Amino acid sequence: MPQLATPRKTVISRRKTISIVAAMACALLYASFPIDIFADRQNYLGYASFRSEPLLERFWSQGWIPFLFNEPLWLYLNIFLANFFEPETIVRLIIFFPAFVVYYFGISRTGAWFLVFILLTIHPIFSSNHLMHLRFALGLAVFCLGFFAAGPRSRWFFILLSPLLHSAFFVFVLMYALVEVSKKIKQFRFSIVFLFVGFALIFSMSFELLVGTARQAERYADLEVEVGGGLFITLMPLMLIFLYQGREFFQQHAFAIFTLGFYLGSYWIFPYPRRFLDAGILFILIAGLNLPLRFRYAFVAIMGFLLLFFLRDRWYLPYFGMARHLGS
Repeated sequence: MPQLATPRKTVISRRKTISIVAAMACALLYASFPIDIFADRQNYLGYASFRSEPLLERFWSQGWIPFLFNEPLWLYLNIFLANFFEPETIVRLIIFFPAFVVYYFGISRTGAWFLVFILLTIHPIFSSNHLMHLRFALGLAVFCLGFFAAGPRSRWFFILLSPLLHSAFFVFVLMYALVEVSKKIKQFRFSIVFLFVGFALIFSMSFELLVGTARQAERYADLEVEVGGGLFITLMPLMLIFLYQGREFFQQHAFAIFTLGFYLGSYWIFPYPRRFLDAGILFILIAGLNLPLRFRYAFVAIMGFLLLFFLRDRWYLPYFGMARHLGS
């Protein structure tokens, strides 16, 4: 008797179940780590207990523009959750939700390669968002809810909410809008030129947009550019591989291409270019694990090299040396 083909709905349902379970396992793992051994955790406990309300009042007194640029939704969220939970529980919830959302979208969009995706996320380019940069991770999760949403209204609703959680996403909203316009240009070469011209414009205005209003800009204002070039050299081949794929791949993964290009373009002139890579790494991993097979192997080899280089003298340390007190 001939074997019946597995119904498409069953395959999709199974894939969705695997994505939910695997994402929940990853998120629970992050949330289960000791609360006070990673950098900035005391700050997050402060937001969850006593800092948010005075900051909200101070920013509001400075006017609505400084108010919007200083992450009011982040502060309101902490104030709201403080009515129901202890500070430590609030921090664990803030760890769990972004990790679940980001891992769900990554796992569900990398098919049979989802285990490779999970393995590559050990690198701090990805994992530091969920260990140390918790506010940024929350902004990224809300941005992803919009980015992967089906309808344009819900898409823009969540994308426009993300800068109210972390002000860096004002820049990423501009980047997303630019990418969407570039995808409508019929000529692939013109699309690429448009993106790079847009990159120059966004880069020239983005820092000035934030200076004087957002606290993150104050942190970067006096920093000097100090980079070694190793990550730039390692990731440049990925950019070439992505651009080689042509228009169809560009249409599907334009945001990944642009964030990688933005990182490489700002590498030598911006004091903290890693912020662009931190935001784009999810999209870069999804794009790389959906390349044609021979290029996919090259992508995994490059990213695997970065992971092994990171682990070379850390594999035996607790939390791979990323914990504040346990790394040495």
